[in-house]
Amino acid sequence: GESRTRFVLREAPLRLVADSLVARLARYTGAVVERFPFSIDSTSCAMLGRFGSIDSSYAAENLVARVEGSGAVSGVLLVTAHYDAIASRTSGWDANWRTWPAPGADDNATGVAAVMEAARVLSRLDLPFDVMFVLFSGEELGVLGSRAFIDTLPDIGAGRIMGVLNCDMIGYPLA
Repeated sequence: GESRTRFVLREAPLRLVADSLVARLARYTGAVVERFPFSIDSTSCAMLGRFGSIDSSYAAENLVARVEGSGAVSGVLLVTAHYDAIASRTSGWDANWRTWPAPGADDNATGVAAVMEAARVLSRLDLPFDVMFVLFSGEELGVLGSRAFIDTLPDIGAGRIMGVLNCDMIGYPLA
């Protein structure tokens, strides 16, 4: 089969990935998964110039599922990863990103898999605090998704953040 792309500027293929992640995260947590859209354009992303002449705006979204704890501890633990990918280490990819794949097995399907497993396991426990599972997009273009997420914190009632477990490239080969 042909490799698929998870590059954030390839909206349609990335939307299919996001739809799949939303369904799975909802199934694992029993929570409603919220989508938080944001735009990527030359104003928000100086890196766009490396991909040729781009004069449009691209839609991206972060995915968030909150599992409520018992409330004994006031706060929330964030478990995060990014689901977008880039193949910039492949020679010629920057000029051919519209057609070449960016599957992102190590960066960052491994992190997404860890978040999904944490969601499956932690959602079954009676924790004293809330856990928020967050999947970012736009991270490969300069942490755009996590920056957009910070802007949504007041709206989603994140409360006091007790800690963040960010899963990124946990399957990366050292040699």
